Amino acid sequence: GGGGGADIGGGGGAGGLIYNNSYAVAAGNYPIVVGLGGIGNWTGGRDNDLNRGTNGGNSSFDSLTAIGGGGGSYYSGSVSIIANSGGSGGGGGSFEPGYSNFGGAETAGQGYPGGNGIEGSGYSAGGGGGAGGAGTNATYQTGGTGGVGLNYSISGSSICYAGGGGGDGSNNSGTRGLATCGGGNGGTGDALFIGENATNNTGGGGGGGAQFLAGGNGGSGIVIVRYLTPGSQSLTCTSFTYSDWGICAPEGQQTRTVLTSLPSGCTGGSPVLSQSCVPNPDIDGDGIPNAIDRDSSGVDQSNSASNNFNDTGVSGATYGTITDK
Repeated sequence: GGGGGADIGGGGGAGGLIYNNSYAVAAGNYPIVVGLGGIGNWTGGRDNDLNRGTNGGNSSFDSLTAIGGGGGSYYSGSVSIIANSGGSGGGGGSFEPGYSNFGGAETAGQGYPGGNGIEGSGYSAGGGGGAGGAGTNATYQTGGTGGVGLNYSISGSSICYAGGGGGDGSNNSGTRGLATCGGGNGGTGDALFIGENATNNTGGGGGGGAQFLAGGNGGSGIVIVRYLTPGSQSLTCTSFTYSDWGICAPEGQQTRTVLTSLPSGCTGGSPVLSQSCVPNPDIDGDGIPNAIDRDSSGVDQSNSASNNFNDTGVSGATYGTITDK
């Protein structure tokens, strides 16, 4: 993230955020760069462009590059200036009436712009932009809030990244701009609060500096690469071969089992293991459909000469008298 501006300074912009949940790579070595956070400077003198917070460094993996956050601007007096652009833009500092101090611009698709500062007796600075929203403009003696970041669970737990830094609140005892998602809170003019450093490895922007003081440093970036190892990918079965359907039970259901499934090594899926059916009648009341009627020794007598019942279960069949052995 970018450093906060000094001396009623704007919050630093968050570093650009790129999240890609399906990025194809081949086996091999890939360069990874983690950008450093920007610095909140103070030269000891006012109206000096060196009081501007510096931009954070870019972070990259392969061809993906997240742009470092823009530094917040400072009290510019009787000069109109703009805070630094970056992944997210830095917040504008305070200034004298008749001039301007605007927030910096963002990188498309990676963040949002910073908020503007305010002049006159309300001297206050804007919040830096975040990955999920713009920094807010300063209001009377109140610093702008840093733009919100975004939550991801790629590390295994939900973490909010790339929040913008809060702007300084007034040259007196005003209200400082707050920050979330790794960004630093802004200071106040009476130095009751100073511009806070952002949290490292979040890409957060530093807080805007109190009157005559430096802004907070931006947080360093982070690169997380998560991938499946051999055997860790769970495959769902999509194709099955089955055994023959079993006998239709009296309750009107028959079942079968899975013999093989594809793709190899898969689990789960939606095999069809049962279906409705029309059972053969149990005319003799022994609890067994006559198509599988058995004598006391277990021999199927359904079609024996002594069982003259037509028990094929065909609709419309004529049922005769059963004489079981």
